[in-house]
Amino acid sequence: VAHTHYERVPHYRDLTPQDEWDLLERGLNRVTDTCIPEEEAFRRIQKHIVKIWKDAEAAGERYFPHEFMYKLLLSGVMEQYYEIDLKDSWMYAAAEKNLPMVVPGWEDSTMGNIFASYVMKGELKASTMKSGIEYMGFIADWYTKNTDKGVGFFQIGGGIAGDFPICVVPMLYQDMEMHEIPFWSYF
Repeated sequence: VAHTHYERVPHYRDLTPQDEWDLLERGLNRVTDTCIPEEEAFRRIQKHIVKIWKDAEAAGERYFPHEFMYKLLLSGVMEQYYEIDLKDSWMYAAAEKNLPMVVPGWEDSTMGNIFASYVMKGELKASTMKSGIEYMGFIADWYTKNTDKGVGFFQIGGGIAGDFPICVVPMLYQDMEMHEIPFWSYF
């Protein structure tokens, strides 16, 4: 939604504190060598996702972070901001197919921070968003139902994004004592 507004900072290691401040003052959130524009990216999404969060809460519904994003994408409200062809969006393709997705540690993301701010202001309940423990239960259940022919795993990101699904099989084997559970076929 903000592709043309991103700014590259190839010399990010040489930035001074004043350079960093100037980027922030311009509404650019730096992630290593790329600056993401606050208004064109996050705030555009925020004004639409908040309504979806509040509507779900009002209806007594709870969803995972990726399910809320699927609802946002499939609603069409973001189309005015698209800067790429939808056929080139892996996220939109995943939403169309309702692919199972696991997003552990989502709280440590910009959208997670925005959701937390609404909880802290008393405008949303934390329970509207399904938790990381529920994600572990989801992936464990999904894994046990889909391992008959072998299951592979496509990982986007490092750290918890990789550790979380890797750990599901040892958890099933060791903690759930499911000694017949097959291991991941590939990563």
